[in-house]
Amino acid sequence: MKALLLINPASGREKVDKIVEVAKRRFLEKEYHLDIYFSKRAGDLTEKARLWADQYDTYITCGGDGTINEVVNGVMQSEVRPSIAVIPVGTVNDVAHILGFSHNLEKNFDIIFNTEPLPTDINKINDHYFVYVAGAGYLTEVSYKADRQEKKKYGPLAYLKTGIQGLSKKPFFKAMVQCNDEIYVRNVSLLLVLSADRFGGFRLPFFSKKNKLNDGLVDIRIFEGRDVALLIKLAMFILLLGRKQYKQFHFTTGKATITPLNNNHVKWNADGELVTKGKIELEVIPKAIKFYVNPKRAKKLY
Repeated sequence: MKALLLINPASGREKVDKIVEVAKRRFLEKEYHLDIYFSKRAGDLTEKARLWADQYDTYITCGGDGTINEVVNGVMQSEVRPSIAVIPVGTVNDVAHILGFSHNLEKNFDIIFNTEPLPTDINKINDHYFVYVAGAGYLTEVSYKADRQEKKKYGPLAYLKTGIQGLSKKPFFKAMVQCNDEIYVRNVSLLLVLSADRFGGFRLPFFSKKNKLNDGLVDIRIFEGRDVALLIKLAMFILLLGRKQYKQFHFTTGKATITPLNNNHVKWNADGELVTKGKIELEVIPKAIKFYVNPKRAKKLY
């Protein structure tokens, strides 16, 4: 194995130093090759992941969901695509939880050394790739409005706090959704795209009947309502572990066009990052990158 450890230093120096120490030791024991790179700025890992893709068979990301997203966007721009492993260090670490990686470093490297990476779908909004979640409307702006220090201290509860504070400012829009040879027009408070069973630090095992990471499909759900009614729907969404509620619009697809009809400035979020505005083309790219996965999670999600 020839691997590159891609590190977001903003994740915390003490944690990063420990990861580097363990990584060097474990790779030395296996007599495998390991290089280490620290990100210099936002977007840096996308550039480097693309540029160095033909030099490594494995990228090990060290950071949160945003770090993984940067690396995935770089890999998808290359004809050569290294496998990806995840060492969680961020606030919520949804991708790590989905794939079965924990804060136990020894177990994480056991997965990397003792399992074969699995072909995994990657999703795309316009020209931006994402791993597991995208959306527009209320809640989707919370991830980049929440205070960084509060996220470190309170985790998912920081998003909840920001979300409650933002109820009076939430965006509403009417959207035309074209998919599965059908056209739908809906009023949107929140439009959520998920390819897995987790969002914002919360497990949602009943969001989809399938929840597979290699089936070429995503699930889309549209929430309607305002103010207290919307808050109740979202609370029930979490409490019911993602189950569809009465009259909610939900569909499964591999490709969709979503056009805001009364607001060209609708913001779209993917993997926690603001990526585009207005009309989008959504597409699932089947089995695009191989990810290392905890065997216990692989049985359920592949």
